[in-house]
Amino acid sequence: MNNELNLNEKHEQAKKRIKIIAFFCLFIGLVLTIIGFVDFFTSVANNTMPSLFFMLFIGFPLLGIGISLLAFGFRKEIMRYNKN
Repeated sequence: MNNELNLNEKHEQAKKRIKIIAFFCLFIGLVLTIIGFVDFFTSVANNTMPSLFFMLFIGFPLLGIGISLLAFGFRKEIMRYNKN
């Protein structure tokens, strides 16, 4: 019985870490994506070469990783909601 409680507590701590990492990846990915798009569209408007366009290539994968980790971290809550 005590072992089950210990495993459940470790599971909840791991889920909490995954959710924190997911929100961090989502935030950083969103910021980098916005910077990349703003730089791209301002350079198109000014007819110059974009200098921060590479941030889109970093931001998009971070957004995908963050969304995937959030879906994994909240899977139990989502399934419980769908069950009712």
